[in-house]
Amino acid sequence: MGTMIHLTLGCFQIDWGKNFGFQNHCALFQKSDLGTVPDYGYDEPLMMEGYSRSLRETVGRLELLGYTLEAVKQEYKVAQDEWGEVFKRPLSFKKLHELIKTVNIGAITGKWSDSSENKFVPKEIIDKLGHHEYISGGSRPDYWDLEILLEGFSPYAKLRLLAENPKNLDLPIIWPFGELAENWVGREEFLAELDQQQKFLIITEGSSDTKIIQTALSSHRKEYADFFQFIDVEKGHHFDGTESLYKFCKRLVSIGILNRVVFLYDNDAAGISRYEDTKKLSLPKNIVATKLPDVSAFKKFDTIGPSGERKEDINGKAASIECYLDLFHGKRKNKPRIRWSSYIDSIDQYQGALEDKTSYTKHFLSLKHKDSSYDYSKIEILLDHLYNVCVQMASA
Repeated sequence: MGTMIHLTLGCFQIDWGKNFGFQNHCALFQKSDLGTVPDYGYDEPLMMEGYSRSLRETVGRLELLGYTLEAVKQEYKVAQDEWGEVFKRPLSFKKLHELIKTVNIGAITGKWSDSSENKFVPKEIIDKLGHHEYISGGSRPDYWDLEILLEGFSPYAKLRLLAENPKNLDLPIIWPFGELAENWVGREEFLAELDQQQKFLIITEGSSDTKIIQTALSSHRKEYADFFQFIDVEKGHHFDGTESLYKFCKRLVSIGILNRVVFLYDNDAAGISRYEDTKKLSLPKNIVATKLPDVSAFKKFDTIGPSGERKEDINGKAASIECYLDLFHGKRKNKPRIRWSSYIDSIDQYQGALEDKTSYTKHFLSLKHKDSSYDYSKIEILLDHLYNVCVQMASA
């Protein structure tokens, strides 16, 4: 006898465990997801303490845990190599992907006692294969070999595949743990935050960069904002420009730090120069250097310098993080403009800076919530870039 625990998408089983033998799925959830949820592992659902959040809100977390479609493809290849001898014609991942995208989990109503209906490979998938062309034959059920192959998928690979069908995205991922916590392992086991090695330490050139990104994540990417951590700027632990950022990166490489770290340089001449130097350091896989992304809106930007006023492309020359804010929101006396200053010899480029840039930062940070009149498009590009860099690191 013992106590079961199930991870489900709606009432569809994704993973299960018993007593002390189970996978901890806290990384899929946030504290706000905690509540009373149904456990479908009984003849009638039993309500108990647990977590619940939609698959839509979880896709980003899955990818930051390393479960991209490409990673799922590699996991499938490993399983296929292991079990491949039982297949007459191996099912390609492309074909599998097409089939899984058609599966509406909300329409599968099989009872838990009817295991053939609550497998990851329900009969409706097998029916779509047609003519037994992907099975080995014999007296076993049509879907036996494919079931063996896919049931070996990790729970998060299953969820990531099922997210490919838009009809599944609003279904809740449910993890009821109340009974197991009471009978076996204790409630504290289910209240853990992300492990440090699951998080990404983002190191920027200065405190304003950090504050802007933290604020943008909390308002625009709150479903996975807890994956990102920063140097505590309130205690004065921040970097003043590209040079100190570069030197700190060298120190981390030399001591062999295990945490996942992203060094984020500005998209200006000084930042590009040190970004290129950093890439030459033979960085380990857990340390990545990147820069703020290029933006098409920066290709014709008002500038002023020795040659007078003109519109220029400031990508890679003068695009500090303040340029990614809404430069036209609120009352302003002057138009946003870059002023050219020093020359960076290593990249044969002049360095520029946004005039009165601190005022744009203060205005952004003063917004108490999402303002529908504020243009977040460029900061969204920045957040997407940071997310993609971290996902690539996680999946590697």
